[in-house]
Amino acid sequence: IEIINAMLKIRNTTEYLSETIDYFRNFLHKEEYKEYFSSNDLINNLLELVNMEIKSNNINLIKRLENITIFGIKNEILQVLINLVNNAKDALKEKNITEKYIIIELFEKENNIIVQIQDNAGGIDGEIIDRIFEPYFTTKHKSSGTGIGLFLSQKIAVNHLNGEIVVKNKEIEILGEKFIGACFELRFLKNSD
Repeated sequence: IEIINAMLKIRNTTEYLSETIDYFRNFLHKEEYKEYFSSNDLINNLLELVNMEIKSNNINLIKRLENITIFGIKNEILQVLINLVNNAKDALKEKNITEKYIIIELFEKENNIIVQIQDNAGGIDGEIIDRIFEPYFTTKHKSSGTGIGLFLSQKIAVNHLNGEIVVKNKEIEILGEKFIGACFELRFLKNSD
């Protein structure tokens, strides 16, 4: 069973990386069409892509979602969210935490969609938190990080979604216990024309 799970993980990761490479290769050239879609469909697509990694790392996923109709380019939003969830997962993997959590919240505020992705990995060092969106800046080992993911995610948010990504360290309470973690917030217009 372990070999089968490992093979499935390798296949899913390879497919995801291949799609990511294709997406970024065409990032500046491709005209994608805007469409109406539900935020539930968006999050379900996200979870289909990251769920195996979440489960294999024993991470508890908490969702707090409003179902909202969005008009935009779904794949661009999805790419940003995948990167944010993967960063949370990587932070949790690095820490020796017994109970690992990723919380995904999605809600509407003043015609903006807000998606918050928070972990309980202790937060981001205050000395580097202002640099994490810089190109090629990474806290990961060279074999597991290039420092380009958050930079490109911010570019997509600003240039394609009329939005932004902000990050802060935030305290959360889960089952009566308080944790500190990084909270990435993607904000974009509900109808990004």
